Amino acid sequence: NVTYDGGAVYAFTDLTISASSFTLNESLHYGGAIFVFDGAVDIESSTLTSNTGTFGGAVYMNAGQLTSVDSRFVGNRATDGFGQGGAINAPNVTVETSDFVANTTGMDGGAIYAYEELGVETSTFTSNQAVNGGALYAALIAHIGESDFTGNDAMSAGGALFVYRDGAGPEEMDV
Repeated sequence: NVTYDGGAVYAFTDLTISASSFTLNESLHYGGAIFVFDGAVDIESSTLTSNTGTFGGAVYMNAGQLTSVDSRFVGNRATDGFGQGGAINAPNVTVETSDFVANTTGMDGGAIYAYEELGVETSTFTSNQAVNGGALYAALIAHIGESDFTGNDAMSAGGALFVYRDGAGPEEMDV
């Protein structure tokens, strides 16, 4: 599937995805597989593989909360030189027992770019790549616990995690 926004799914409001697979979808702009304008997105027991978008290789959210549980994001790409979020680009992201492998972006957050709040528990991040935040890029608030980071690569700063807030540091960070 190829389209301008949301290679497979374009939603204006809440979205629940369960036991599903999104593979080889392409967006010429936002969200290689999924674009959500505003709302809550729940992804459970699903796999998103080899999706590409300018921003958010697999998923892009304009506003709202994304929650991923027991899911895998593999080989997704944010293709623009200033693209963010190889797998996920969203304001608020919560991830539990999920795997992120070989996701890439041309700028920030090889796996996840969260520009408000990021929470990660018992998840793995392997071989993701970005300029800043090889695996994760968070602005404002980051909570990371019981997770594994292996072989992630940032060309500039934060091989696993980059947390930034307008030069003043994060509002809150637990690692």
